[in-house]
Order: sequence, then C-alpha cells, then structure tokens
Amino acid sequence: MVEAQEWLNKNYPRDIRGSITGLNINGSEYDSDDERLVGSLKPENFGLEKLSCTYNHLTSLDLSECFSLTDIKCYENKLTQLITKGYSLERLDCSKNNLSSLNLDKNRNLVELNYSFNQLDELILSHNNNLTVIRCYNNNLSNLDLNENVKLKDLNCSLNKLERLNLSKNINLESLNCRNNLLTNLDLSQNSQLTDLVCSFNQIKELIFSANNKFEAFCCNNNLLTKLNWNKLNPTKLFLLSISDNNFPCQNLEFLEPFIKLRYLFLGTNNKENIQRGIYNRFQGSLKPLRKMEELRKINIHETDIDSGLEYLPSSLISIIITDHSEPYRKEAKVNQLFSCLKPYRKEDYPMLVHEPDYIIYYDLQEWRKDNIELVNKVKNEITSEVLLNEAKEQISQLQTKLAEEKIRRLELEQQLNNLQISDHPTTQVVKMIP
Repeated sequence: MVEAQEWLNKNYPRDIRGSITGLNINGSEYDSDDERLVGSLKPENFGLEKLSCTYNHLTSLDLSECFSLTDIKCYENKLTQLITKGYSLERLDCSKNNLSSLNLDKNRNLVELNYSFNQLDELILSHNNNLTVIRCYNNNLSNLDLNENVKLKDLNCSLNKLERLNLSKNINLESLNCRNNLLTNLDLSQNSQLTDLVCSFNQIKELIFSANNKFEAFCCNNNLLTKLNWNKLNPTKLFLLSISDNNFPCQNLEFLEPFIKLRYLFLGTNNKENIQRGIYNRFQGSLKPLRKMEELRKINIHETDIDSGLEYLPSSLISIIITDHSEPYRKEAKVNQLFSCLKPYRKEDYPMLVHEPDYIIYYDLQEWRKDNIELVNKVKNEITSEVLLNEAKEQISQLQTKLAEEKIRRLELEQQLNNLQISDHPTTQVVKMIP
C-alpha cells in the first residue's frame, strides 16, 4: 500500500505545483492493493483544472484549496469524505465510494454529477441550478428534490428507496431511469421532451404522460399497471415497448397496430409469485396486429393467452425468445399451445444468470416459415392486398377531397358571376343614377 499524501509530496514538490493544471494519478482495476494509493489526500498549491484519481483506495479527498477545478474524477475508491468548494467545478464523478454525505452548495456551476453506488440518504441540489445530468443510482435516497434543477436533461435515480418523484419543474428532461424504487404513481405530464423512459420494477398503478411526447424507448415493466393511454404514444418514434409483468386485463393486441416502428416488444409475465397472486398480463388472441412491424427483432409473449398468428409475424423477426421453466407458471396459458407447435424448431438454450435455474429458449422462425411456406405466402398475399386496398382508399379519399375543394371553388365562382350580372342589369344602372 502507498500512502497517498506521502506519494504526492514526494513526486510533486511544491515549487513545481503552480504550473500543473491537470493531475492524473489513476490506478487500474487490475492493480493489486499494494499498488494503490491509500488514506487521505489534500492537493495544495496546484493550479489544477482537472483531477483524476480513480481506482485507488483513498478514504478522504480534500479539494478545498483547488479553486480552479472544473473536472473531478474520483470514482472507484473508498471515500467516506469528499470536500469540494470550487465555484468553477462543472463535472464531478464520485461514484462507487462509501460516501454517506456530500455538500455541493458551493459548486453552483456544476453541470454533470455522478454519485452512484454510494450510501447517501439525502442530497441537496437546490443551489446547483445548472445541472443537466444527475446520476444517483444505487444509494439509499428516500427523497429527491429537483424543483430548482430546471435545466436537467438526464436523470438516473434507480435503485433507491424513492416513494415519490416530482418532475413537474424539469420540463427539459429527455432521459429518465427511476427503476427499482418504491413508486406507486408517476406523473410525466410536464415532461414532453422525454425520449427514453425506464420506470420498471416499482409498484406503479398510474402512469401519466404528455400527449406531445417524443418517446422512443418506453419501459414500464414489472409494475402494477392495468391501463395506459396508448393514443398518447407516438407510433412513428417508438422502437422499444416493454410492458411485461404488469396486470393488464383481457384484451387482444389491436392497440399495437399503429406502432409499426417497434423493434423490441415485451408483453409477457415472468414473475411466478405475481402469477400465483393473480397479477399478470392477460393479453389474448392472435399475433396478426403485429403484421406491419417490419423492423421487429425481439418479442416476449410468455404466459399470455395469445394462441395464434405465427404466420403474421414479420420476416425481420427471426426467432421468438421465451424463458423455459421446468413447467409453465400458468398451465392454462393458451400461449403454451402456440409454443408446442414450435418445439421442433428449438434452436438453443443457455442459463440467463449463473445461479438461475431458468433458461432462455430460441425458436427459429426462419425454419418454421420454410415448413409452412403455403400459409406464409397466403398471409403475404393477404397483406399485399390489404396494402393495395389501403392505398386505393387513400387515393379515393384524396380525390374526394379535391372534388369537394373544386365544388366549393365552383360555387364561389358562380356567386361572383351572379354578382357581376346583377351589377350590370339596366335597373341597377338606373338606381345608381338617382342622386
């Protein structure tokens, strides 16, 4: 082990420190403990603007004399104390330490903050109005006040103990990850700039979002949702939709028809305990509503009552992936009949996690299509006819619109002509001559 302050004093004499603006004293994740800097560190008399001291075993870092620092990277240490007082500080990454408190009141120019994987119960950010990025995942936060952080664009507060999250003032927010908390509702009605949402693994029963949203990735799986306002989601932008492991009532998949840009779609239920409690998605019927999703890559319909429509799945989907248990969690699930048809096309399996008994199974749809070519071709012809019919309907609609416009124009011209004829009538001329 190498004492950090002793090492710094030896390698950076005070008479040369004033000209040093950048200090890189990083360790490596592959270093042995004997090679890492340990203990306390207080750089003094430096002209530091950037400091990086990652992958060491520092327990205290005092930067109270480094007033010009703009960038601090001190992640992957064992810090229990971090002192920063520089008004110039813009970026701070102190993740993966043992910090239980952090005072950032003086760092009013802070733009990016990462204090993930620490032990913070509370963090006050009311003086940090310039923050655009906050990553505070994997702490012990039960409250997070962001009312003053109106410039915030990227927030990751996952893996905490949050029971509520007020984002009404964060109207510039573009990315939100609040998974693995204790949230029971989430109101995003003021966050119309959001493109990426992950609010999975909470207890959310109500999820509200703006009609003018820009969602591209929408992940609300593993909650208690029974409904969503599908009409508010933008079908031209959304490419990932994960609503698995919720409590949606019996319904077919017609609500998904507009979302033709989807690449990843997760609808099933994999939580055995919830299924036993009667909490699972009850999607049913055919896969036919997915027929126009020409970019679809992955789908999960596990433990649902979807029972038909393999022939309608787009050619972009080369395999169906499900979790294989020793036996289905819902023996009565109709999707089991669908999967039984695919058993000859089982491709491979492997453990999801090292210590998990469950496996992922791949069913090769390419091979299934070859063996069911007549059915697939019939569907292709059906879809082609449907496309042609829709195109014809669109053309008719456009012609009807043009005819209606022409009719209005003709009526306007007739009215103008009628006015001119009345104006030129002799009786009209006599009336005009009377003083």
